[in-house]
Amino acid sequence: MKFPCNLTANIISLTVGTTYWFGIAFNAVTGGTANMDAVYYTINEQ
Repeated sequence: MKFPCNLTANIISLTVGTTYWFGIAFNAVTGGTANMDAVYYTINEQ
């Protein structure tokens, strides 16, 4: 079974010219394996 994932974040105080890394972590709660599919993300600097 597949479920789409959407992540939106509004972040303040980022510096122009600086590289930032944003990661997503997840696991299979009941054991076994987990696969991430159809992931959409938006990050806005305010």
